[in-house]
Amino acid sequence: TALVATLELAARSRPEDSSQSDVPVADDGRLTLERRRRALREEMKVVAAERRLLLDAEAEEDSYEGAVTTQAARLASLELIPPDSGDTGFPRVCPVCASGLAEPDPSPDEMLASLEDLRSQLVGLDAARPTRRSALTKLEARAETVKEELRSVEAALRAVIEGDESVDVAASSERL
Repeated sequence: TALVATLELAARSRPEDSSQSDVPVADDGRLTLERRRRALREEMKVVAAERRLLLDAEAEEDSYEGAVTTQAARLASLELIPPDSGDTGFPRVCPVCASGLAEPDPSPDEMLASLEDLRSQLVGLDAARPTRRSALTKLEARAETVKEELRSVEAALRAVIEGDESVDVAASSERL
């Protein structure tokens, strides 16, 4: 249907009698098709760039998710430790070298809080996936639509060029 509409546009804008002059006549239909082809190619570049951004974001998110999952797995063993008895007197010195610590090591309760924070981040990542997948699907559909229209425009351009060539051949043979 797009091809038919494009061909009709090209046919309407062609001069009826091209033998009126030896000077090439500006073919508005052909120019319109060429402009449309350029616009569609630019749109394809934009769609490809947006798709690439989504895929890059997904790759980075997967990498981040892997790091968060690993950290959460390391902290999960803390759930085996009974809740803190209220004694927050963690040493302020290194147990190995006895040097003073600027900050004491985190308590098991603080590490459990970090674990919950990491788990909530993972839930947030999972929630964002359907939205990104939907956007990617829409971009791919848009790309297919643009490709189909581009094929139609290029077919119409080929038809116009072939028509011009046959008119030129006919005009040349009439002069002989």
